[in-house]
Amino acid sequence: MRIQFAQEARTELVSNIRRYAREAGAAQAKAFRAEVHHMSTLIAAHPDMGSPTIGGCRFMVLDRFPFSIVYRHNTDSITIIAIAHHRRRPRYWAGRR
Repeated sequence: MRIQFAQEARTELVSNIRRYAREAGAAQAKAFRAEVHHMSTLIAAHPDMGSPTIGGCRFMVLDRFPFSIVYRHNTDSITIIAIAHHRRRPRYWAGRR
């Protein structure tokens, strides 16, 4: 199944990779990026695996980082709408399409 990132989610991903690189080092930034990639691949293979949440979205919690991938899926694609930190602005992404 095809995966696409909404512009806001792509911006969040890049911003968080840069923050990890700046605050925790390149290895942590690379690990964060790899985990998002791994989880995105898992979502593509099993789109109903994520837990349901508001607005017809689903989410998957990353294993090593305090983030969830929030996504919507239809018959032929998955749109990642947020890379949401668990302690920052809960459900800020709810209005995204």
